[in-house]
Amino acid sequence: MPEQIQGSPQSQTVYISNLNEKVKIPALKLALTAIFSQFGEIIEVSARNTLKCRGQAWVAFKTVDSAVQAVEALQGFVFHGKDMELNVMLHR
Repeated sequence: MPEQIQGSPQSQTVYISNLNEKVKIPALKLALTAIFSQFGEIIEVSARNTLKCRGQAWVAFKTVDSAVQAVEALQGFVFHGKDMELNVMLHR
């Protein structure tokens, strides 16, 4: 699990990188929702196909606990041929 910076509490958002860039955004969001929903209620799944954001997504859960559980369980999960890299985002 990523190290928590002192004074920066974790948010309920999971940052996902190393995603297969060939997967279309609607299919990506649908698949991520299916995979991550087992860990709790999802508020939003965000992904864009811009040059800067390609291969990345964000999943916002209702609770921090859900986000932490998802990262612990799915770190390195093979998704469309690539190992997902997950981090719980920190509040700034």
